[in-house]
Amino acid sequence: MVKKEREEKLTRENEAVIFGFKLMHYNVTLIDTVEKLEDFVPDWLDFLQTEPIGTSLYNNPAYLLANFRHRPEEFPNLTLAVTVVWENRKIVCIAPLAVQDKFFHLEASYKKLFSVRIRLMICFASSFIYAKERANPDDYFDAVFAALKSSGVRFDLLKFFGLRMNSAFCDYCRKRLTGRFFNVLAEKQHDLLIHLPETMEQLLASIDKKKRKNVRNDLKHFHESVKEYRLERITESVQLESFFDTVMKISANSWQGKTLGLTDWKTDSRLRCWKEIADNGLLRSYILWADGKPIAYRLAYQCNGTFYGQESQYNLSVSDLAPGIICLYYVLDDLMTYKPVKTYDFDFGTLGNKRIFANEEIESMIAFMSGSYRGVLLVRLQMFLNRLIFVSKKFLQKLGLADKIRKQMKKKK
Repeated sequence: MVKKEREEKLTRENEAVIFGFKLMHYNVTLIDTVEKLEDFVPDWLDFLQTEPIGTSLYNNPAYLLANFRHRPEEFPNLTLAVTVVWENRKIVCIAPLAVQDKFFHLEASYKKLFSVRIRLMICFASSFIYAKERANPDDYFDAVFAALKSSGVRFDLLKFFGLRMNSAFCDYCRKRLTGRFFNVLAEKQHDLLIHLPETMEQLLASIDKKKRKNVRNDLKHFHESVKEYRLERITESVQLESFFDTVMKISANSWQGKTLGLTDWKTDSRLRCWKEIADNGLLRSYILWADGKPIAYRLAYQCNGTFYGQESQYNLSVSDLAPGIICLYYVLDDLMTYKPVKTYDFDFGTLGNKRIFANEEIESMIAFMSGSYRGVLLVRLQMFLNRLIFVSKKFLQKLGLADKIRKQMKKKK
């Protein structure tokens, strides 16, 4: 009798915990279509006015809707699963999620072995957005996953690309999901930021002495070599067609264009998407002109006081003028003088001239949360392959065979 009562008690307690996540006393709304998302945008924007934590261009509703509406080819078989947590009729957390049928590629040393079709959940910007007054938002995150499970939203894997390791959401994943359901594939990637002061001189004074001297020398050489120059700011939709014509001219003579090929920026779907982004005040790109010719560009956005640099290229024929660093210098100056922003986010990677002015480096990682045992198996298998390749390379290096094998493989290619 005692055993039966204890089993009944455990059953009642388990009903309040779904998949290990507590729904607690929150109300949760699931937005699963673009039409529902459009209706919800005013509430989302009102929530952003409270300056919540976890916001980004890449989980901004205007940016997402522009892409969903005009570039559906980029999101085939996509079903929204945006999850909104409410407390006392106030939004306290938004999880910008979607589920997509995709192939999971098992790889060994960047070579695809085979592919498995899965239900992949996407977290836009790899972050949930939550009210800043909450010191510990774990209950909000619990409520999101509980609501997904109870609503029947199935997924094999939830991929985080660039999950920043200094975030509360990353802490939650590590302590709440560690084990079968949360596995890190690549740690300690690096994202660089510039926290902008009021003037360019203040920023120059804050960087390493040698770097500062090099920047001043590059500026001096540039000014001595050209008769006139200007920085063109692109923020309006009417500027886009001319801007992309110029971008493609520069790209045709850049190392990226010559190596990787040209991107056709002027497709109808891309233009419509970018025009909507511009009309929502999110576009802020630049072209550097010298002696009447475009020599460099920065393709970028602005959102909630942050400038997001997406792509930059320059014409190789004027590489002696250091057009990349010169363009960055004048872009930074403009960001501090015209409708100033607080932060320049280089997004992902540390190559090129990003380190010259960067004053914060954030570690991020690629990780998977498994939503099914199938997902657990796939991630574990990929981790095993990664480890096998790593150990094999170390062993071959120890035997002195690694270079010989590498040369043989190059000859076969």
